[in-house]
Amino acid sequence: MLEALSRVYTSIPKDACKHLVQAVQAHRRIFVCGAGRSRLMLMAFAMRMTQMGYTVFVAGDVTTPSITTEDLLIAASASGTTHGVCHCAEVAQECGADLFIISTRSESPLAALHPVDVLVSAPSKAGGDDDRYPMGTLFEQALLLFLDDAVAALPFDPQIRTRHANLE
Repeated sequence: MLEALSRVYTSIPKDACKHLVQAVQAHRRIFVCGAGRSRLMLMAFAMRMTQMGYTVFVAGDVTTPSITTEDLLIAASASGTTHGVCHCAEVAQECGADLFIISTRSESPLAALHPVDVLVSAPSKAGGDDDRYPMGTLFEQALLLFLDDAVAALPFDPQIRTRHANLE
């Protein structure tokens, strides 16, 4: 698993994390959008970012406000065809928000809305180089590592422990 994931993760350009960090720091609020397991990876990122003191929302949650021109939408879809993700990106774009796209495909309906910012060389759900890890597993794991690298590249806030959930 580590060898396969290492091949996928090292395909991500080294400056991609820096670009995400710059995008996050340039916006008042961050929104994330994904489906299925990609959504779970983005939710972990949103939780970490909230604990770091950023204002982050998960698209589709009942407490998520309207996106505006001051905001950033981070959208992840391995295929770039996930209807809900494409719809969120389209609405965000219509509202004037900036987009940051993570995908395995540089040509897709999602990429037609905004060029892919992070192209991950991972097998798709339809299969690929390593079917031992099916259905986008390597994309999702690489996505989580990439997002965790972005969190680690942000300045550490000593108040992080006070923002950790206490209603567990």
